[in-house]
Amino acid sequence: EFEKSCTTETKTFTKITGYEKGECKEIEVCKHGYSGHHGFHGKRSADAAPGYHVPECEKETKEICKQVPVKEEVSKDIDRCTRTPKEVCEEKEVEVPKITCEEKKKE
Repeated sequence: EFEKSCTTETKTFTKITGYEKGECKEIEVCKHGYSGHHGFHGKRSADAAPGYHVPECEKETKEICKQVPVKEEVSKDIDRCTRTPKEVCEEKEVEVPKITCEEKKKE
């Protein structure tokens, strides 16, 4: 048989509730869908073939920002339970045999 004993602890932890726009910077990228050769991906070599040129891309400025987590302190009650064996005592009568030894008589 076990006895259950519980204690309640309040734990505080940080929860991420969402994200907000952080530090931003602007970068130049090639516009989507613009390519000098449609569907052609030629091999690049150290020595470009005569008449071969790398197509220029149409640049556009794009803003990229870091995502900053929005944090919130949250408290929660947590129950901690332990089971300890129940000590059950009962009285018992035990008979102990009595042994008697006779001394040998000297002849």
